[in-house]
Amino acid sequence: MEISIVGFSSIVSRKVIPSLIKIKELKKINIFSRRNIEFNYKINNGIKVDCFNVGLLESFAKSNNNNIFYYISTENSTHFYFARILLNLKKNVLVDKPIVLDSDQLKILINLASLNKCFIGEVLNWEYHNQVKYIKEFIKRNNKFNVIARFTIPLPEE
Repeated sequence: MEISIVGFSSIVSRKVIPSLIKIKELKKINIFSRRNIEFNYKINNGIKVDCFNVGLLESFAKSNNNNIFYYISTENSTHFYFARILLNLKKNVLVDKPIVLDSDQLKILINLASLNKCFIGEVLNWEYHNQVKYIKEFIKRNNKFNVIARFTIPLPEE
């Protein structure tokens, strides 16, 4: 089994890859990034890791059928761009939250996934987000505080 990651965010380096390497069926991880990556993970189970420039993503995806999915963890403004490329190539895609920046983009991706018989999904890594770590530490340091939160469900667009 092979998985490709587009982008090398902090959450990818700290949590995603350490989680992925626990999958015993996983044989290879491909990482696509704009920057050169120093890959410093100790992988004892023989998983191969290859790093590529993100500009090679489309040609790689066209020629590679071993990936079970592509995980996009880039700047929010590029999620739609990369997801659309991969869905057009009939690849399964998971994207960090937010999956897109507006509902028109979401409709396009859902239609592409349906048309090409592949999936698109949004990943929520809140447990590992730096802000959550800060809040947990704040709560431990302060025994008296008030929290006000509002949770809303947006109305569907007509």
